[in-house]
Amino acid sequence: MAVIQDTYNNAPGKGFPGQRANMEMSNVISRTVENAAGIAFGAPAYRGAGDHGCTAVVGTAATFLGFVVADHGQPLLPGGTADTVPQYDSAAIETDGAIYVTVGDDVTDGAAVTVGTGAGAGDGISANAADATHIAAPGWVFDETVASGGICRIVRR
Repeated sequence: MAVIQDTYNNAPGKGFPGQRANMEMSNVISRTVENAAGIAFGAPAYRGAGDHGCTAVVGTAATFLGFVVADHGQPLLPGGTADTVPQYDSAAIETDGAIYVTVGDDVTDGAAVTVGTGAGAGDGISANAADATHIAAPGWVFDETVASGGICRIVRR
């Protein structure tokens, strides 16, 4: 039998954006993606304009739904972007549980999760205080300490 792999990394990656971190109790809903560019795995999703729709356009804490779960059975469409749920497809959105995301700023274990609006420092998923440029992700906290740009497990229990 042929050897398929004979070398291994001493520190394999802990996860990727949108990967469910473990099998603890969680809730996942599905919504139809409205954005032409789709929504990236691990990105926050907000209530869309249409019934049962979702969007990546930053809304408010009241319109925040959760984080997009990765689906590697998702076909890559011609001209499409990998690791993205395309427009008009159904996105799985984790509303509570544990999921990996890419952080846009240094974060610490136990800090509340916020999402930047694109108008301030630490945009993306961070631990900045909720304010005019950072929307709280209600109930979500960082489950580990990670440097900016890293993969971090976040939880809502």
